[in-house]
Amino acid sequence: MDETLYLFKNEYEIAAYAGEVLTKRVGDIIVETIVSPTTEQLKDYGYKPLVNTQRPDEKPGFAIETYYENGKTEIKQCYRYVPISE
Repeated sequence: MDETLYLFKNEYEIAAYAGEVLTKRVGDIIVETIVSPTTEQLKDYGYKPLVNTQRPDEKPGFAIETYYENGKTEIKQCYRYVPISE
C-alpha cells in the first residue's frame, strides 16, 4: 500500500490506517478477519484518501478552523473562518 488511507469519524476527526487487523461483525459474531488488507479491501471497509484544500489567508477577527468532508471516494480537508469572540 503506497498511499495512506483514512477513516472518517466525524467532521473534526479522521483516523489513518495503522496496520490494525480489520474485522467485520454481524452482531457479536466476527464473520471476517483481514490481517494485511490490500488497498481495495481498506476501501471496502470505508477507508479513503485524504485530499487537502488550500488554507485561506489570515483574516483579522477570525480564526481558521480545520474540518473534514466525507465524499464518496475521498475525504477532503477543508477550512473555514470562525469569528474570535473578544
